[in-house]
Amino acid sequence: MLIPLTYGSERPEILAEFAELFTSRNPRWKWPFVHTLYANEYAWTVDRLFERLGADLTGKLVMDAGGGASALQHYIARRGADVLNVSHGPGQLPGKTAAGVVIPRVRCHAADLVETGQEPGTFDAIVSVSAIEHNPWPKIERIVAHLLDLLKPGAPLIVTVPAGREGKWYQRGTFPGRPEFPNVYLWDIVALDRLTAAVWPMAHLVSQRGGPGRERFAEDYRAAWDAMMAGRDSTPGAQRMPYLSAGFVFEQRA
Repeated sequence: MLIPLTYGSERPEILAEFAELFTSRNPRWKWPFVHTLYANEYAWTVDRLFERLGADLTGKLVMDAGGGASALQHYIARRGADVLNVSHGPGQLPGKTAAGVVIPRVRCHAADLVETGQEPGTFDAIVSVSAIEHNPWPKIERIVAHLLDLLKPGAPLIVTVPAGREGKWYQRGTFPGRPEFPNVYLWDIVALDRLTAAVWPMAHLVSQRGGPGRERFAEDYRAAWDAMMAGRDSTPGAQRMPYLSAGFVFEQRA
């Protein structure tokens, strides 16, 4: 469930397309995409989505929950999906890449993730990259419950979150002057247990099946944290942030 720090660099074909989409906002943008936490999360999310639905998403209805101006919505749309971006963010990227390639449009809907206004049981998948942690705990639980209700039977809810310092998940402001956007640094053992308990009546945590137990997860987390912090000063981009990334796949109980 921890996303390896090298996950993105091992998916160069995925990251090349994301980099192309992101530079549509500014062709001179030289963000070292391969080294960022988002690169790991995007690549991991795409792999999980393709595992469940296949690489051809034609005819599939997919929600990008909290996507803002993320490139993920357009990456999925390029695969044929009908994509709905639900967020308070600025919406989709400009219409063409730096090379002049048309970026497929997506539908954007401004709404809170705890009540999106969408019909239950309609989505083939919902993805959410580093978004739900910008809410207090009771609201996170309500968001997950609401998103699960929007899925078709057996459809996945694919979520990534920051994995903060073990034993110290906490809330602090990450946007100066914007107290409505707090940040809860996830995903330590306490947070994992809390969300698992909250969604257990509604959903399976698919990504946990056959994975390491609680003690092994704690060991893996500490080892990954120490490795990340040791190399942080020499790593460009967002990897300097003091957290890892974690990914989860939920599906409704039958």
